[in-house]
Amino acid sequence: MKFPAIDLLPQRPPFQFIDTITHVTEDEIQSSFLISKQSLFLLDDTLSESALIENMAQTIAAGNSLHQQSTTKTPQIGFIGAIKKIKIQRSPAVHDLLETTVKTLHVIGDARIAEAKIFCNQIEIASAELTIFVQNKL
Repeated sequence: MKFPAIDLLPQRPPFQFIDTITHVTEDEIQSSFLISKQSLFLLDDTLSESALIENMAQTIAAGNSLHQQSTTKTPQIGFIGAIKKIKIQRSPAVHDLLETTVKTLHVIGDARIAEAKIFCNQIEIASAELTIFVQNKL
């Protein structure tokens, strides 16, 4: 089953860097994102490293929202707490389709530690380990 990211994230275009959640289990989330001319963080028609990191973080956040839908109706705000082991092999271009896979390594309280990989044309172009904190309502 596919889920539109706009229903799962507080970010809205042009600050949204995933289009659809394409697969979700308890420990794995997959998303897709088609890079358009309207995408932010383009330089000479290629997507910047910061946008790739945001794509990973938004994939984690959208998965969190899907897992939390039974307890809350609105997407929760998350923050990147740490980025480790980042590797960016190449920057994708306008009209490229990114497919991101995130595997949860640990959940500790409000923090989710995950390994993320971005693929373009079935070739891994970026990876990182991210720690995302979810803001609880006050």
